[in-house]
This record gives sequence, C-alpha cells and structure tokens, in this order.
Amino acid sequence: MLTAVYAYGRNAKLEVDRASVAIGQVTHGEFQEYIAVFGTAKPKRIVSLDSAEGGRVKQVHARAGERVKSGDRVLDLTNSAIEMDIMQRQASMNEQQTSLNGQQLEIERQRAELMVNLVQSRHRVETLTARAQRAGQLAATRTISVEEVERIEADLRESRELTRLYEQQLKDVTSSGARMLRDIEQTRARLRQSKDALQEILDALKVVAPIDGVLDIEQLDVGQLVAKDQKLGRVYSPDAFDIEVRADEIHASRISEGQLAMTTLDGVIYKLEIAKVYPTVQGGTFPLDMRFVEAAPARLKPGQRIEIRLELGKQEKVVRVPVGPFYNDTGGRWIYVIDAERRLGRKVAISLGRKNPDYYEVVHGLSAGMSVITSGYSAFGGATEITLLSGGAPQ
Repeated sequence: MLTAVYAYGRNAKLEVDRASVAIGQVTHGEFQEYIAVFGTAKPKRIVSLDSAEGGRVKQVHARAGERVKSGDRVLDLTNSAIEMDIMQRQASMNEQQTSLNGQQLEIERQRAELMVNLVQSRHRVETLTARAQRAGQLAATRTISVEEVERIEADLRESRELTRLYEQQLKDVTSSGARMLRDIEQTRARLRQSKDALQEILDALKVVAPIDGVLDIEQLDVGQLVAKDQKLGRVYSPDAFDIEVRADEIHASRISEGQLAMTTLDGVIYKLEIAKVYPTVQGGTFPLDMRFVEAAPARLKPGQRIEIRLELGKQEKVVRVPVGPFYNDTGGRWIYVIDAERRLGRKVAISLGRKNPDYYEVVHGLSAGMSVITSGYSAFGGATEITLLSGGAPQ
C-alpha cells in the first residue's frame, strides 16, 4: 500500500507497506531455458469396441479398467428374434442334410445291387459257357439231344444279354450317381457355409476384446438394451503412449524432433522426446507429438492432461532473478534493488536475457546476493527510491 510521496517527477520517493510487495533473491545457479506446455495422453494403439448385433445384456465378463486378451469375452447379449430365426433355419438345414444323406444312400444301394446282379450274371455266363462246350461234345456222340443243346445255348445267349444290360445299367448309374454325389457335396458345402454364417450371427452376440490391452467401456448391466453397431467403448494398449502437445508459434524455430522434455507424475520424473513436429499453425499454436523415452507411467490414462517442461537449451550456470509482474511494467530494463537492511529500494538499470517459467537470465546490472522487488510497479509511478515501512515506520 502506498503511504506517502516525498516528491514528484524523476526523483520521486515513496513510502510503501513492506507487506504489499514481493521481494526475490538474485542468485547464481542452474538455468535452463524451457517452456511449460500441456499435453494429452493418447495410446499408440487403440481399437473401438462395438456391438455387431443388438440385444439385451445377458452377462458381463469384464469391467472398465481390467486388462483383457484378444478374443476375451467382454459381455454376452441375447436377442430372442435372432435366436428363434436361427433355430428355424438350422432345423430346415438339418432336414435338407437328412434328405441329402438319404439320396446318397439310395445311389449307393442301387449301385451295390447292380454290382451284385452283374457278378451273378457273369458267373451264370461262365457256367453256361462251360455247359454249352460240354453239350457240344456230347451232341457229337449223340449222348445228349439236340434240343437240350439248343436250350443251353439259348440260356447262354440270354445270360450274356442280361450281363450286357447290367453292365450298361451299372455304367449309367455310376455316371449319374457321380454327378448326383457332386451335387450333393456342393449342397452340403453350401449348408456348411450357411451354418457357419448362422454361427457368426450367434457369435456376434458375444462382444469380445479386439486386442490385448486395458478395457475402457461404459457401465453396462444385465438386461440393459444395446443397439446394433453401438459404440460401447475401446481397448487400448497401456504400454505405449503418444503425448499430443500444442506449443506457442513464437517458439517454432527452436523446437525440432528429438528435443527433450520432462514431466512429473505421482512424484516420479519421466523423460520425453519430440517424435514429430507438424508445420500447421492454428490459433497461434502448432501441434507436436512426444513420446516417453522409457516406459510410460503405469497409471496414465487416455485423454489425461499432463504438464510438461519442454527444454529449449542446455543447462548452465548464470546470474538469475525470479520471474515476477515487475517485467510487465519495466520491460526488463530496470528494477528496484533493496539494501541489506531491507529498508530502501533504489531504481537500478538492468538488462535481462533468456527466460524460463521460474527465472530471467541477468545480462548485467545485478549480482548474486541482491534482493529485488519482483511484484508489479504500476502504483509506484516510476519513483527512483522506495522506503519500505512496517507497522507505519521504516523497517
């Protein structure tokens, strides 16, 4: 609080309440130019978890935050309309399968029967051929009648004709049967495909994890209705994160890929590096991606915002003064230096260089050990000296 003014103009002197100003110490110490930016955690691998079919929740197998393996069931749905339709279609397919089995058995039966008839007919031809030969011999000696010989030969001709008929029938049945069996196998293949398709529909009522990772899903309870193609959540890999950052365009020329940064989470310091810098500037900022140099923090979550210290230069020893509102009023060209007794502040010309969120680098005008006023100067009117009071009297 301003209490008195001794003079006006360039040599104005003021008395101010000591408690109304902030005093900082000029030190010689480590200085590294950096900027504070905020980043958003984004998993390198993240896959959406959707419902392929609609239905009501029948059973929940995993909850948000749990680790899952690819293929693990997350929840089961039930849909009576789909399940009834599948049951009817499966019953129809089973009837078709039974009919196909019957057709195949009939083809095999007919072929087996013709083969038996053909074997028997060929055997009869062999028997009658032998008898006809003997009958011809006996007929030469008139031991057998001509009529008997003719009867045997007639039977032989009939058996040979019947054999040729069986052979043709077997050939026809074999050829047509082969075509029918091919058709039957093709029909069976289509039935298998249809059954597989029906099974896929049933499997779609089971929501499974698409990848290994951590489950990030909305709260779902048994009986809750889920729509087809509804986005239920996602599964992300917790071991690899990118950090999306936007930096002020005034730093664009000093930021490049490979540059280091650091952040503190749960009391642990983590190093990051810039993986990619994007050239597009929008709203006075430009985007860049960072990645952790080593393993990402175990408790990092997708979308989590973290404060990052982005290094713009190497660490070195300099004379430094704490950052404060005084800079806005002086442009860093002068500052009030407090004497050893902390009773008097004098206006001193200075030159400041680089800056980080904590300190300004002192180029000249100040030395380590000095005390300075770092709060704002707008109420001081450019006074050359300030007397600090405490309790109404000089301190």
